[in-house]
Amino acid sequence: MSKKSARVNKSPLRRYSSQVLDGPERAPSRAMLYAVGFQAKDFAKPQVAIASTWSMVTPCNMHLDVLAREAAGGANAAGGVVRLVSNAPTPFWTGQTEVRVGSDSLRSVGLAVGGPLIESDPDQLMMRVALQHNESDGFRHNRTVDADTNARDEFTSRLRFTWNPNELWTWEAAVVSADFDNGFDSYALDNNGEFTYSDQPGRDEQRTLAGSLRGAYKGWDAARMTSVTSGARTSSRYAYDDDWTAASYMGF
Repeated sequence: MSKKSARVNKSPLRRYSSQVLDGPERAPSRAMLYAVGFQAKDFAKPQVAIASTWSMVTPCNMHLDVLAREAAGGANAAGGVVRLVSNAPTPFWTGQTEVRVGSDSLRSVGLAVGGPLIESDPDQLMMRVALQHNESDGFRHNRTVDADTNARDEFTSRLRFTWNPNELWTWEAAVVSADFDNGFDSYALDNNGEFTYSDQPGRDEQRTLAGSLRGAYKGWDAARMTSVTSGARTSSRYAYDDDWTAASYMGF
């Protein structure tokens, strides 16, 4: 192995990012990204570049800067990977509730509870369930249809089990469900930041069900065997009004 390859992080999630940013020879690249707001911890994440053909001279391109910022927000949320991680089950009962209220009709309610399922042996089988519901008006109001067409309505649920049948095996199972029923109507030609005028507001919807099973065998002194099986099913819909107004520039 060459010294150069030894300095490059070969994580599958950073297959290309590592070629651009890792190692002493890439210090200038990292220095440039520090200047635009990166922190040291960001270089361990996958780098996702967002580009657009925004311009202010054509109506078909005027909104692309807004779409680029929305795309960047999604990528930045978890370093390029959407990842939901629920706390691990514990051999004692725990619970947590959360209620948030804010401006723009923000309402959020969360509940989590977990503990042992076998009272005589609390470490053998444990579970934890977490539920979260968020709503808001989306910080925009559509004056054409007089509705909050950028509103957010998101519900997630997570269920985890940990099973220790003996001293050699540990099994962990998880199920995640997401139901996002959001509008997408965030842009106006005058960039006013409060009102929109679309007559065909868009949608940003997602229905996801995912699960995973992880088994770890600890019976060998020199090695450890881990098996991971996962799967997911997603149905999504993404749409927006192509002219962002109640009129149309079709044909121009």
